[in-house]
Formats: sequence, C-alpha cells, structure tokens
Amino acid sequence: MTPSLASRSQLNRAIVSVLCLGIVLEATAALFRLSPQIFLPAYIGPEDGLRLRMLRLARVAAFALPVLALFFQGRSSRAYPHSRAVRWGRVGMLCGMIGIPAVLAAASFTRIELRALLPIPAGAIFLGTICGLWLSTRHALRFETLGWSLIALSMGAGMLMGLYAFDLLLPPPDFIGGYNSSVRRLIRHTHSTCIILGLLGIFISRQAEKIRGEA
Repeated sequence: MTPSLASRSQLNRAIVSVLCLGIVLEATAALFRLSPQIFLPAYIGPEDGLRLRMLRLARVAAFALPVLALFFQGRSSRAYPHSRAVRWGRVGMLCGMIGIPAVLAAASFTRIELRALLPIPAGAIFLGTICGLWLSTRHALRFETLGWSLIALSMGAGMLMGLYAFDLLLPPPDFIGGYNSSVRRLIRHTHSTCIILGLLGIFISRQAEKIRGEA
C-alpha cells in the first residue's frame, strides 16, 4: 500500500469496521463468561492461557486504536493533506488499527502461530503515532503533544514487552516472573494507564483548543 491509497474516507470506514469487530469480540467474551461449558471451546485454554490473553488484548485494541485514529484524523485535517506525516500517518493508523486486533483474534481462535505477524501492525501503529506526534508539535497545543508523546512511549515499551509476553522471541526476564506475578501485572497496568492518559490528554487539549477558538 502506498501513502496515496490511505485516504481519509478509507480510514473512516476502517474505524467503523474495527469498532464492529470490537463489539463482536466483546459479545463473544460475554458468552464465554456466561456459560464456559457451552460456549468456551476446550482448545482456548485457561483464563491466563496465551489464547485468552491475546483475545483480551484484541478486545482492548479494537476500541482504543479507532479512538487514536480519530484523533489523528482530527489533527491531520489542520495540516497539509499531502505532507509525508499525514500520508504515512494514515497508512500506519490504517494498517495497525486493522492488523493488531485482527491478528490477535485470529491467533486466539485458529493457529496460535499467527501471533508472529503481530510486529508488522504494531510497527505500523507506532509509525502512525509518531506522525501524529510530529503533527501535534506544529498544529496543536503543547498538552496534546504531551499526550501523543505518552502514547508513543507506551507503544514503544509495549513492542518490547511483546517480545516475551506472547512467547515470540524471548522468555520473560527473571525479575518479571510469570504472567500473574505482581511485577508483571504492574507493568501491564502502567502500560495501559499511559495509553489512557495520553488519549485523555489529547481530548482535553482539543476541548481547550475549541474553547479558545470560540472565545
């Protein structure tokens, strides 16, 4: 895909599609909790097993990444539409927003080896976030730039965590321990909290920008 192919309308349609995927995944998870004996296939494994861990992340990504893409759309509308940051940012947002929940869900329900594809969309969404950060330094308040920076740092850390979290390349470091260890839970919560705070920072900055424009 070239940058010219990632149009604004394509990204908008992808946002709606991924949100629909998130709703389907949430409904599936609800059925698993409602009656695991009926709806939860045995091959999925236990609650802290790799398949359900990937499914939980897919559900979160299917809602969080479309919000991030919407924020990027709003910021890119203030910039020159054919700039590299806008074009490549849309490509990154499009590929990452679709790819991350799709790969995780597919690996959860089919061949678990598909998780090896995850670094591709993860790198794409990181590229899109960096482009959003770049645009914010030129067309937004500093508080929004802080939000983009926090998300970018958290995503970079998340990509490093992915090297051991899904048994891809490295075993978990000894000091981190197993999946349910307190250190590992703290790392996961810190990672997700930074993403949420970054999104909240962008939202607050946009509202402040709107109020300033109306004043």
